Amino acid sequence: MSLRNRVALVTVAVAASTGRGHAMARDGARLAIAYRSNKAAAQQTLRQLQTVGADCVAIETDIANPERAEQLVQDGGGPLWARCAGQQRG
Repeated sequence: MSLRNRVALVTVAVAASTGRGHAMARDGARLAIAYRSNKAAAQQTLRQLQTVGADCVAIETDIANPERAEQLVQDGGGPLWARCAGQQRG
């Protein structure tokens, strides 16, 4: 399935540990990688995804705040899939 021009909002933990970030990037999704405080982990995850050609950014924010998470989704043009703070929606 092509995910071109779709945005996926994921946490650093999900992007780094599950392989979902890589899979979505391979299918053409743009990734917004959210992190709250661990900038080093976010930057490492970002570099790993970029080495496989992912179009991605790391964003420092607290996505446990529903309003902030929703704003990120709107800024990105709407999510394909979001996995944040143990919740899934999309």
